[in-house]
Amino acid sequence: MLQRDPWVAPNLVRAFEDAKRLAYRYWADHRRSYLAWFGAEQDEERALLGADPWPYSVAANRVALETLLDYAAEQQITDRRLAVEELFAPSTLDP
Repeated sequence: MLQRDPWVAPNLVRAFEDAKRLAYRYWADHRRSYLAWFGAEQDEERALLGADPWPYSVAANRVALETLLDYAAEQQITDRRLAVEELFAPSTLDP
């Protein structure tokens, strides 16, 4: 499918990013929670984890992905040590 329609993969990534941005904007309104200290909890989370604690890019997740691939090879879940780039459509990899 990607050979025929290479635009699908990057558009899917953009759709997930857009959905995440909408969710962050939704939860930025502290009235959406019944928790009295919701805003303070959000501030603390941002201070600890940054503005985006759930990054979608390969670059932001490379350490975790490399570790996962190491374990998969060590435990013979894969027949060899895969490269991160083998897991994703080339059009979705970071420049």
